[in-house]
Amino acid sequence: MSRRVKKTDPMSVPATARLVKPEPTHPSQTPDSDAESEPDFSEFHIGNSVAHNLGDYRDGSITQISLKNFVTYDRMEVTPGPHMNMIIGPNGTGKSTIVCAIALGLGGRPSLLGRAKDISEFVKHGHERGSIEITLASAGTEVKVRREIVREGNKSIWKINGRSASFAEVQKTTKNLCVQVDNLCQFLPQDRVVEFSKMSPQELLKETQKAVGREDLLQLQVELAEHRLKERQTMGELHRLAQDVDSLRKQNEVLERDVERWQAREAAESQLRVLEALVPVVRYTDTKAEHDRAKEARKHAHAHYLEVKNAVSDGVEEEIEQLESQIALNERQRRQVQDEL
Repeated sequence: MSRRVKKTDPMSVPATARLVKPEPTHPSQTPDSDAESEPDFSEFHIGNSVAHNLGDYRDGSITQISLKNFVTYDRMEVTPGPHMNMIIGPNGTGKSTIVCAIALGLGGRPSLLGRAKDISEFVKHGHERGSIEITLASAGTEVKVRREIVREGNKSIWKINGRSASFAEVQKTTKNLCVQVDNLCQFLPQDRVVEFSKMSPQELLKETQKAVGREDLLQLQVELAEHRLKERQTMGELHRLAQDVDSLRKQNEVLERDVERWQAREAAESQLRVLEALVPVVRYTDTKAEHDRAKEARKHAHAHYLEVKNAVSDGVEEEIEQLESQIALNERQRRQVQDEL
């Protein structure tokens, strides 16, 4: 079972420390929820025999962990190297306790570990106070973050480089050093491995970007996702508009045919109105021609009448009367036609 204390460098030789499980001096209470029963250590030191310069550590790397009256430890000191660090030991030798100390000492809440509910449960049994002090590398210097845990009242007292500080100041300090104990891609307690395995690819990408440390990276990812969403929406709108244009084009073709038929009907109706207007003219023309023919026939009949009247004797009066009757009939027809006009 191994724990990675801080940032790794695959090209470096890891510094390791081994915990040996001694016989416990007396029972102790621990917040661990698993079957491990971690022993009671009075004083313990985990360190590296190789000396390192402070400049070898990246900003935010842990250079020292000091515990007092914390869970099973009376006093405990860890001095990690600047690259990969591993703490190796059998079950119950206190590895998880060191992991808990890192999380709680850097501003993490107990719920982050998935173990104890209250911070006071991490104070060693039989003591009223415990403390965690974690030293971080920062631009060639060191920043000491100290959390003193008071059992009574379940409260914490924070200090930064020996000066009293608020929890908000601690959070600001760790944020500036890109320390994110609540980010499972940077700090993964064993009790939250299942939670980590259930993270979606999108969540993993988001947390990894936060872990990298560039504050603008996550915002750029969010903006990129928003632009991508807008692109999909725009493409969908363009596709919808293209469908609308195609539908309108087909409707326009139908309307054009309707307009052509309507225009043809309008032309036919216009021509019909013209023809209807010409009907009286045609009738007048026909009737006038008939009138003229009747007038001409009357003229000839009258002339014939006079001719016959002068030429015949009294014996032909009967024929004259017939002609006069014919003339009268023609006259009536002429007047009738004239009245119609």
